[in-house]
Amino acid sequence: FIGYPGCGKSTLYRKFFYIHNFKWINRDTLGSMEKCELLCREYVKDKYSVVIDNTNPSKIARKRFIQIANENNVKIRVIWFTVDRALAHHLNVMRWRMDQTKNVKIPVQAYKQFDKQFNKPQLIEGFTSIIKIPFVFDETLQSIDEFLLYT
Repeated sequence: FIGYPGCGKSTLYRKFFYIHNFKWINRDTLGSMEKCELLCREYVKDKYSVVIDNTNPSKIARKRFIQIANENNVKIRVIWFTVDRALAHHLNVMRWRMDQTKNVKIPVQAYKQFDKQFNKPQLIEGFTSIIKIPFVFDETLQSIDEFLLYT
């Protein structure tokens, strides 16, 4: 995955990939990129499909996982969340306001850092395809009234 913090990456994983037994790797959960890499190597070695659920803004951030895939002859499809910064920030604030005990409000600086590091994904990096995902409101997760309450 490639996209701003709070743009829907984890939600997409839970809704579409988890049910198909894709393994989930997330730096926020694991605590370090080193742990993400180790777990990715283990899953790929064991022939699992893997979702890297990090922001992955730069070629450098993506390279480590591309290398693991290449070493194991695994094809890579990237899903690029084309949500703009303002909407991603809004989604994060909304998520935080709805449940402050469970969710962390991501600081504006994280979005600025993403912009500073961002390199548009390109097939030449080693991807077999680049799939662009725009924001789509999902009424199964919350009502439009709740969504608009924080708009």
